[in-house]
Amino acid sequence: MKKTLFILLTIICISPHINAQTNDTTATAIAKHKNEFIISYGILGAQDILSLVYSFNTFFYDPLIFEINNLNQTSGIFGITYGRFLSPKVKISGLLNFERARFTVQDEFGVVEGNDFNLDFYTFMVRGDWFYFTQEYVSLYSGLAIGGTIISSKNNSKYNAQNKNIGLFGFQINAIGLRLGYRFYALGELGFGYQGILRFGLGYRF
Repeated sequence: MKKTLFILLTIICISPHINAQTNDTTATAIAKHKNEFIISYGILGAQDILSLVYSFNTFFYDPLIFEINNLNQTSGIFGITYGRFLSPKVKISGLLNFERARFTVQDEFGVVEGNDFNLDFYTFMVRGDWFYFTQEYVSLYSGLAIGGTIISSKNNSKYNAQNKNIGLFGFQINAIGLRLGYRFYALGELGFGYQGILRFGLGYRF
């Protein structure tokens, strides 16, 4: 009985030191590898929803004759990100996303077969992330990004639409993110904006 009590007391006494050592090791590793590079893929971005509820014909077609709707296909949101940790809990990043959406051109009588219209979305943003839980190989975080989006049109139809660029405000609100791994890691995020409602990626810290 005395031996069992001694072992329990010993575990209780050394546990805080083990936990502190683990946290210290994590903080030291973060301080050593402050930079990171991420490649990512997102689905259902704000630009997709915008494309469904907002007519771009004002910019690219005669609004009295043609309407661009019926989103047929999207490439998904490809992204590259460079980030730097300012502290173990705070990271700031610069990112570039690309997505191509393909639409059907519709005239006043209905859908005109064989006439397509592509919109390319180029999004540039600055993003900040707050890591509220960090262990050696698991992290939870939230973030916010703001920037701009350039929409470039490409007309594939027989009608002569204007090929030009327009600019819009870009943003991303990341409700929760999960990272697994350290130097090489995988991530998954749930949020809303120009990086997608769901975003997945691979990263490398250096």
